[in-house]
Amino acid sequence: MASSLSTPMASWITSRFPSCGSVYKPRKRLQSGDTYKTKPELAVELIRELQHWGFCFEVVLADSLYGESGDFISELEQLHLKYVVAIRSNHGVWLPPGQRVRYTNWRSFERIFSNGDSQTRSIREIIGWRAQEDSLLSPHDRPCYAA
Repeated sequence: MASSLSTPMASWITSRFPSCGSVYKPRKRLQSGDTYKTKPELAVELIRELQHWGFCFEVVLADSLYGESGDFISELEQLHLKYVVAIRSNHGVWLPPGQRVRYTNWRSFERIFSNGDSQTRSIREIIGWRAQEDSLLSPHDRPCYAA
């Protein structure tokens, strides 16, 4: 593995792109002096760091761990980032004042796991946008909430 990191292409990539990231540690594994951070907190730090390096995001995609984190969603809103996040069907969402929402019908799909097992699941979209954006954005450009 070490030899693959010393190739000319790897050298070019590492000289132009930052190496960043954080390791999530559960509370019970923290050592003295460590500060606990949730996965959504670490994700926001990573997004901010990548923006600092000049990376631009067209859309942030996240699973329900992040989609159900009010702090994570608030940070994305403050950063003016579009996002599509998953939420569980029993999770409520408070929309900011002036938001409009449209729901699609529930539909079933087959989730196939890496071990070949499958499970029937359901999905629907909850699409929200600010009413004042109606004349400015097409439906495809509006921020989305996905369930």
